[in-house]
Amino acid sequence: MIKIRKLAGKLLLPLYFYFTLSLILSSIVSGFFEHFSFMPFAEITELIKDNRSNIETIFKAGEEMEDSPEVLQSEMKLEEEIASRFGEEGRMSVEHILYDKYPLYRTKSPVFFLYLLILIWLWPVYRHIFSRDTDTPDRAARRVLNLSLVLFILPWISGLWGLFVKLHFRSLEGYDSSGAVLGNFLASYLMYGSLAGFFNSWYTSRYINNGIARKVFRGEHVFTLKKGRSLNLTTRMLLLIFSLGMIPLILSVYIPVVFNFWLFEALSSNQPVDVMDVGRIVGPVLIVALVNSFFLLCLIAAVFSFKKNIQWPLNILIERMQQVAKGDFSCRSSVLSSDEIGNMKGHFNNMVEGLEEREKLRDTFGKFVSIEIAKKLTETQGIDLAGEEIETTVMFADIRSFTSLSEGYSPRELIEFLNEYFSFMVKPIMENEGVINKFIGDCIMAVFSPVFGLENHAEAAVKASLAMREVLKEFNRSGKYPAIRHGIGIHTGLLIAGNVGAESRKEYTVIGDTVNVASRIESQTKVYNTDILISESTCDLLSPDFLGNIKTMRNEPVIVRGKSRPITLYSLG
Repeated sequence: MIKIRKLAGKLLLPLYFYFTLSLILSSIVSGFFEHFSFMPFAEITELIKDNRSNIETIFKAGEEMEDSPEVLQSEMKLEEEIASRFGEEGRMSVEHILYDKYPLYRTKSPVFFLYLLILIWLWPVYRHIFSRDTDTPDRAARRVLNLSLVLFILPWISGLWGLFVKLHFRSLEGYDSSGAVLGNFLASYLMYGSLAGFFNSWYTSRYINNGIARKVFRGEHVFTLKKGRSLNLTTRMLLLIFSLGMIPLILSVYIPVVFNFWLFEALSSNQPVDVMDVGRIVGPVLIVALVNSFFLLCLIAAVFSFKKNIQWPLNILIERMQQVAKGDFSCRSSVLSSDEIGNMKGHFNNMVEGLEEREKLRDTFGKFVSIEIAKKLTETQGIDLAGEEIETTVMFADIRSFTSLSEGYSPRELIEFLNEYFSFMVKPIMENEGVINKFIGDCIMAVFSPVFGLENHAEAAVKASLAMREVLKEFNRSGKYPAIRHGIGIHTGLLIAGNVGAESRKEYTVIGDTVNVASRIESQTKVYNTDILISESTCDLLSPDFLGNIKTMRNEPVIVRGKSRPITLYSLG
């Protein structure tokens, strides 16, 4: 059974079933209308009026009197009257006469020819499905994308052929082809074509997307943007309105007017209308009621189809957008058509791919370029790239005796060592909202500034340095590398921040005397044999509560290289 279902799926048999079902349902409704539109309601009414007494006798007789001579005589008279008016077979319809006389008339609906056209159209698709090729040929892709449009057009061609055949053979036999007859045929043709087109555009197209397109578009091709001539949403909505709204409305006016035109003539000429003539009014009204009941069922089905074809895909797309908003760039939406929904999904996938690429760039280059600076630039544009003077706390952290240490490693091993060391040191800086400006060999330069939303920048820098002391102990305890020491220098002051470089390549950085002093203070850690030194300007910005939690020791003023006046440094215990 499973093999049979798989084979049926590969042969696309459900497509032919849905297409056939659309033709059958459309033929039933249009055929019902066409058959009863030629009923002789006027002659039937006259028959009832002329045989009123016989009919009353038959209907008034009970079961015990149904075989009485009076009832049997009334039934015989009624049958004779029917035969005289409509023939021995009850007026054989024109359809039956033409059907028996002309074999070509039987091809009013050339279903076999339609199936042949569909098979020819799908031939490249069959070849691709039964092949093991993962790349979708352009020809097969175009055939699938345009299939819904082909299935929409075929019933209209079929109905047009049937209309031509009816009119042609009726004229050969000399049957009436007046305006009313032609109008009935055209109304039947519109019902047939629009209903079949509606079923194919809303139901068969769903199978095309889920049952055929998924077999043709494989791998990454499922998520790419598609180009084709499928029915767009506007056309499908107009077809829905026309098929299930306009046609019933037109028929509700057209049928009573055509069939009851005699009533308007009688009323306009003040002719009396017999109560039995009500039958001529009731007949068309019943036809309208039955036809509109079918359209009402179709309209209810269209509501569910709208949910499956429009609302559900949009809801899924909204869910995917919410996932992207949360940072999940792995979600994609399958693109199985080239209408607006398909284009929306395709552009959504392109957008997600672009965001994913940007995230990769952000993740990759964020290790070298400050993400905080990028956010400041893109979100608030609060950084003056031409240069601005800001109060900033600058930190330099350098490994002690790095030159002698590096002699024992190969270049690859040295890079691995530095990456491991930096992975420990960077975390405390970022946790305290510092910005790593650059890596200079084994040295880290970090900036703590109000520009990036950090008000207590001096305290943040000191917190980061104390945390770096602890993570260095953790790094040494790992035993992967020989135990190392580092020195950290911190200074607060004014400096210039802005873009520096050529037109083709610029870097946002900080320059000025504050940076130079912070670097010199880091060098003094060797002189004072300590790991953390802060300047007096930094210490003055620390609150009493903050200073109460750490141990500071004031050192003798010292003249650092490049400065003419001595500065006071504090060691952190």
